[in-house]
Amino acid sequence: MPAFLERKSVDVIVLDLNLPDSNGAKSVGQIADANPGTPIVVLSGQGDYDTVREALLAGAQTFQVKDLGTHESLVERIDFAIQRKQRELDLAKRLIGNPL
Repeated sequence: MPAFLERKSVDVIVLDLNLPDSNGAKSVGQIADANPGTPIVVLSGQGDYDTVREALLAGAQTFQVKDLGTHESLVERIDFAIQRKQRELDLAKRLIGNPL
């Protein structure tokens, strides 16, 4: 995990799937596990079904293909990720307080 995230709190993480020390869904899972309350937007040059699916299952809230997005679409993805994470946290709190 990047040292920055160990020292600082952030509102959202925008994560490229190809990092020097880690790549793919493994990166997403590590970041999500270490920052469970922080929404994650994944950026990738690959937009195939398996890549998107693996990133979302690993903990990302949304996914943006680099070549297909615009500044506006990235802003929309970030907003969506924040709202989706908040919804996940709200549901988790309700389930903990009211187990099925």
